[in-house]
Amino acid sequence: MQDIISFVIKYWYLWASLLAVIFILIRTELTSTVAGILLISPDDVVTKMNHEDAMVVDVRDNNAYANGHILGAHHVMPKDIDDKKHKLAKAKDKPIIVVDAQGQQAPKLAATLREQGLTTLFALKGGMSAWTAAGLPLAKKH
Repeated sequence: MQDIISFVIKYWYLWASLLAVIFILIRTELTSTVAGILLISPDDVVTKMNHEDAMVVDVRDNNAYANGHILGAHHVMPKDIDDKKHKLAKAKDKPIIVVDAQGQQAPKLAATLREQGLTTLFALKGGMSAWTAAGLPLAKKH
């Protein structure tokens, strides 16, 4: 037991890093759970786009969107979500998938859309990082 305590004291920075990562993971999962937004994989996004005519809403900044986005994605800045609700309301009966850079912001923004009356909402787990890691294609803004 003394060896374990000595190890923890000697490498406190490793333990602090581990706890920080665990905290971030738990917070991310709880945010999506509390908001009632399902996190889906890139493969599930493709399936929903192909079989359920899902609308993808990309909430990244202009440069990130221009450098590569999911084909057919609608670009909406987070600050403009309220202003674009009429555009998004056209897809009220379709699944809407919110995509951000890393998957941190999308569940919150999807919850905002739910408050505006949209019902079938998802967030891309891991954001565009997961999409590109899966080797899926990107469209570029011209």
